[in-house]
Amino acid sequence: MNIVLVGAGQIGSRHLQGLALLKEDNIRIQVLDPSEDSLRIARDRFYEIAKDKNNISIEFISNFNEVVNDVNVAIVATSSKVRRTAIEELVQGRSIKYLLLEKFLFSDIRDYEVIQNLINEKQIKAFVNCPRRLYPDYIEIKDLLKDQKNFIFNAVGSNWGLGCNGIHLLDLFCFFTETKELRLNNDWLDEEVIPSKRAGYVEFSGTITGTNNGSKFLITSYPSGNSPLVISMFNENFRILIEEGSGTYFYSSVSNGWAWEQKKFTIKFQSQLTNLVVEELVATGTCGLTAYEESAYLHHSFLKNILSFIERTQGKKTTECLIT
Repeated sequence: MNIVLVGAGQIGSRHLQGLALLKEDNIRIQVLDPSEDSLRIARDRFYEIAKDKNNISIEFISNFNEVVNDVNVAIVATSSKVRRTAIEELVQGRSIKYLLLEKFLFSDIRDYEVIQNLINEKQIKAFVNCPRRLYPDYIEIKDLLKDQKNFIFNAVGSNWGLGCNGIHLLDLFCFFTETKELRLNNDWLDEEVIPSKRAGYVEFSGTITGTNNGSKFLITSYPSGNSPLVISMFNENFRILIEEGSGTYFYSSVSNGWAWEQKKFTIKFQSQLTNLVVEELVATGTCGLTAYEESAYLHHSFLKNILSFIERTQGKKTTECLIT
């Protein structure tokens, strides 16, 4: 099995730790990054997990010319600004069976259709890594919601990255509602654009709202304070309150007299998930992550909403916003 990881930064190195857990024989992993420092950190993190494994051979490279021509699984974990270029270079002259892309997908709204056409042309099965869909507790919560309609999804906290992480919550909302119809609104965003922790990128605070097939979506990031992120969902029949950070969620409904039931919530780290995704792809041809076409629609809607906010508040019409 040939696996290529493009981008060995923070999230890329965690993907690599997950790949170290693969059990199949005769696995070849190539890790590509132009930064020697990133490759060194990724190498150290890999060998933290794969100390005594002999089923995996691994190479750390800095040039696309060194990538094998026949790739079973490719993971692109670069920053959003260069992701389109990285994908185009990766697929040039190669056979890629499965493609796993990190988010935020692309900072330029024009890139979504370009990559969709490229994926179709190359007949690649592509997925986007919004991993909450893989958490057992969210799968359980979705089962609790299976007969519920027209509920409100609300997420509130301080400084949690409305731009870069908002797409995770939008993806989760659409996972629960099982529909692609979506309308977003930016009227309650704070006008001040915040510098991101990653140099050159930007963040936002305030509230984004939306609707999806009768259900409502509200996500809020306060610009200050230390309020933990809390996710709640409710309608006239049920209430769910999720505190990921404290490892707890609460559920009550009309059927149990509105008594709160407290349950454990477990966050799954990327280093615990990538091997499972790869194994599922190889075994079944698909996985629990969001397919590219659906995720590109959500990203495009989210980015279009941000771009209209920039035009309204700054008078600047652009196709790009540097969300990472």
